[in-house]
Amino acid sequence: MTPPSDHDATWDAADWQPQRWDGDKWVDADPPPTGPPPSAATGAGGHEALESVGTDGDEEWEYHEVEMEPDRQRQAVVAGGVAITVLLLIAAVAVALTGGGSPDAVAVGGSTLGTKGNGTSVPPRKNAALTGLPGDPAKLNRPALVVKIDNVDVGARPQSGINQADIVFEEKVEGPNSRFAAIFQSADAPLVGPIRSGRTTDLAILDALNKPLFVFSGANPTFRPRFAEANIVDLGADDLANAGLYERIAGREAPYNLYSDTGKVWGKAGGDRPPRAMFTYRKADEGPSSGRPVSGLRYEWGGGKNPVGFTWDATKRSWTRTQNDTPHVDDKGVQIAPINVLVFYVDYIDTGVRDVAGTPVPEAVFDGTGEALVFTDGQLVQATWSKSVESPVVVADNDGKAVGLTPGRTWIALVPKGLATVINRTDTPPPTR
Repeated sequence: MTPPSDHDATWDAADWQPQRWDGDKWVDADPPPTGPPPSAATGAGGHEALESVGTDGDEEWEYHEVEMEPDRQRQAVVAGGVAITVLLLIAAVAVALTGGGSPDAVAVGGSTLGTKGNGTSVPPRKNAALTGLPGDPAKLNRPALVVKIDNVDVGARPQSGINQADIVFEEKVEGPNSRFAAIFQSADAPLVGPIRSGRTTDLAILDALNKPLFVFSGANPTFRPRFAEANIVDLGADDLANAGLYERIAGREAPYNLYSDTGKVWGKAGGDRPPRAMFTYRKADEGPSSGRPVSGLRYEWGGGKNPVGFTWDATKRSWTRTQNDTPHVDDKGVQIAPINVLVFYVDYIDTGVRDVAGTPVPEAVFDGTGEALVFTDGQLVQATWSKSVESPVVVADNDGKAVGLTPGRTWIALVPKGLATVINRTDTPPPTR
């Protein structure tokens, strides 16, 4: 069977491996190595049973190696051109006289696909709702999975699985610190963490994702009832029924040693409930319609501490992240480098809750509208964000048109007003007012 007409190789959103059509489905042309993921602390091994969460504390954490299907070799049979032409003409006349159609034609999304080769239809390439990239159809219909990941320099870094998330929200927590809400859907993370507690800011993120799965260590007694009542699948580690989804990693001290596996989570609470698209995406050959070139940005969470930086890497076509002026890498040493970075200026209010040190616990007002900075394809687009309850955020430029992002992973920072700085290019004149 011949491959689809557009390409015999394309890019897969899940693992960025080249793909080819094997006659029945899209498969990796150069599959990555399989095997258990490394420990967040040691890079290999180091897993131990979860003891402090649930009654299944002595359950061993299992990894399943997947044997890749061997490549199918396509064979071509060359026959006499005249004979083939005659046979095709006879078949065409027979179909016309009988009014018959191909029994293998498949209707997908309201359209009927043509047949290829032996009469088997070629499925269309679907784009992931949260990245705009082509993806595995078997994954793109599952629900969004949101994991709360810690981000303090001492203890939490380096994190695991964060580079596999489709979208990452970064939000202010106590003092000058931030925490991540990593959203997975098109790709898997066999090891993700360290997992920490939920904050009420998360509720505005979760409500736009069509009842997502929420993986978190729990919440304080004031916040916990709100998560139980939210339109989510509550998979908190403080519920004994979810203990089998979590493990404690050797070599890390509590509370920075709680981890999970997205495959296990989807296996327990999956289903056909994909998220709605959060953004619009430009075509591959189009740049931002109203942007200007910049070098990057910096922001903080208060007090001049824990600065975050993103710098445009023209070679990788992505924004490389630093924290406290050091490269922010995951447990495999890969620097965090999303394709798009969005800064949403928001107000933070005092929830009235205090942490163990007496520091106020804030909540972002992620409802209504505010100023936005969109960094995409090496450029900055001045924009606004707007959002209402249970609706995806809308990002529009100064003319009211939706800002198109570059297909790929996106980082969104809910930054207090006035705490972000654009780094202009030295070879570009400053913007005119």
